[in-house]
Formats: sequence, C-alpha cells, structure tokens
Amino acid sequence: MGLPLVKILALLIYFLLICLTAGFLFPLDSRRRDDSVDVSLLLAGLGSLAAVVGGVFFLFPPDPVEWTMYQFPRLLEGFPILEISFYADKLAAVFLILTGGLSLAACLHMKEWLRGTKQRRAIAAVFNLFLLSILLTILANNVFYFLFSLECITLTYAYLVLYRHNEYLDRKDISPGAIEVSKTAFKAYLVFEHVGLALLTVAFILLSIQTSSEYGFDFNVIRSTAHQAVTGPARMTANLVFLLGLLGFGIKAGAFPVHVWVPIVHPYSPTSIHAMMSGVVLEVAGIYGMYRLFFEFSGPGEFWWGLLVVAYGAFQLAVATLGAELFLARTAFVISLIGVVLTLGG
Repeated sequence: MGLPLVKILALLIYFLLICLTAGFLFPLDSRRRDDSVDVSLLLAGLGSLAAVVGGVFFLFPPDPVEWTMYQFPRLLEGFPILEISFYADKLAAVFLILTGGLSLAACLHMKEWLRGTKQRRAIAAVFNLFLLSILLTILANNVFYFLFSLECITLTYAYLVLYRHNEYLDRKDISPGAIEVSKTAFKAYLVFEHVGLALLTVAFILLSIQTSSEYGFDFNVIRSTAHQAVTGPARMTANLVFLLGLLGFGIKAGAFPVHVWVPIVHPYSPTSIHAMMSGVVLEVAGIYGMYRLFFEFSGPGEFWWGLLVVAYGAFQLAVATLGAELFLARTAFVISLIGVVLTLGG
C-alpha cells in the first residue's frame, strides 16, 4: 500500500525546505572551495526534480490534498489565526511540473555558465531561494504565506537583477550612464512589484474580512464562503476585490499597460534566470494567482467581469501583435481564455 497523499505532500515540503535552504547556505561559506557552486546547483536540481515528481503525484487524484505544518498561537484577540498550510490540486501539480522542469534545465545551463562568473557563489545561492519561493507560492494555502512567498520571489529576483549592475561596476569600459541604467532596472522592478503586492494585499484582506471567521486567512475558509450569494455591500466588495486582483496580478504577469518593467528588467538578469522569469514566474505570480482568485476565492462573479477580462486580453493581444512582443502575446492569450471562462460562468 502506497503512502497517503498528505504524507507525500508533507515529505515534498520538508524535502524542498531542507534541500533548497542547504543549496542557499552551502556556497556562502567562504571556507568551501569552488565546488560549492556545483553542490548548490545539484541541490537546486534535486529540488526541481522533487517538484516534478510531486506534481505527477498530485496530477491524477480527483480531490485536492491539504496539509497543515504548524498553527501559531493567537497573539491578539480578534486577530485571524495563522497557519503554515499547503494545498496541492491539479492546477498546482501542473505548475509544479512546469517550474521543476524549467528550473532543472536552468541548473544544467548554469553549471557551465557560472564557471566564468565572479558572482557565481551568490547567484547559485540566491537561485535556490528563488526556486523555493516559487514552489511555496504554488503550494501556499494561506493568505499571509501566499503573499509572503510572492514577496520572496520579488526580493530574490531583484537581487539577481543586480547581476549585470555588479558586473558593470567591475569593468572599466562601461560608461556611468550604462551603470545608472542597470540600477534603474533594479529600482523599476521593485516599484512595480510592490505596487502589485499592495493591491493584492488589500484584495486578500477584504476577502478574509468577508469570511467573518477566526480562520479568515485560510484559503479553505475563503473557498468555502466564496460561492455564497452576495448582495449589497458584499457585492461591491467582491467587485472591488476583482478589480484589485486583475490589476495586481496583471502587474506581476507583465500585462499591458503595466508591462513596461519587463523589457527594462529582464536583460539585466542572468540568462537562465531570465528564462525562468519569462517561462514560469510571470505565470505563477500572475496567471496562476488570477485563476485562484477569480474562480476559487471570489465566488459567482458578475457577467461584466468576464467581458472586461476578455476585452483586456484582446486589447493586449492587439498591442503585442503590433509591437511584436512575444511575452505580452502569451500573457494576453491566457488572460483572454480566463475572460472567456469567466464570461460563460457569469
């Protein structure tokens, strides 16, 4: 008899935490030789492989798998109870497989590429945290830890964006203007990402308040109350949550017209990280979040929600076609599909 799926989820979480945290710490020890980078990438590769295997396990069961690691004692009366909890369903499984597969390829590429890079220890270390943040975002089952994981993605990628800037500082043939532009990319990324996070924080707090539960930060509680009929002020709140979520996740997905940070920032990150950002992170931080919010957390939506998202996606698709921006076309296409489903469901 095989292991229960909840134990597989627990083992996956523990393995990812141990493996990728070790991958972060290992190259930071200055006493270790350069092979510490190879060990760090090996640990990242093992974490990536575990994500793929875990995704396969959770892809086929009909019901989602939930696991609570720890529940914190309540500090203040009336404050929602915080839990470290995780949730794996078919959607999470697909993103685990995609993330694990692409990060495994990134590890193989970086193994050779980092050999000639002065920042190899730091890049290898932070890459492990970057990967861990993405995977925990996919599996988070709590408002606080979902937003916390999103912020960890932002901070780790922001450090990796400084790669080119730090490289420029060590070269005498780089003009001060180029150095300043590389610094601007770092600042632009942080500004856009934190504006998006602020909008999402407000949206999720409103959702939590609507549950009227001491476990209001728990996604399961939000799911259970989401499909209740709402009228009056509650309907206005739902509409506000939808708009905040569309804009907040749109920023993180690099959707038009708040996509301007993407072409500014991406050229300054390492090639492998750039591939992961384009191939996975924009989707996890944007499209994945939109799906969860619109279809699981917001309940029965208004008909105009779907029409707005379809129009939003179609407009982006037109802009992407005219500007030949492939990443924007991909994002627009997926957002349009979400809009069609929202319209039919509404």
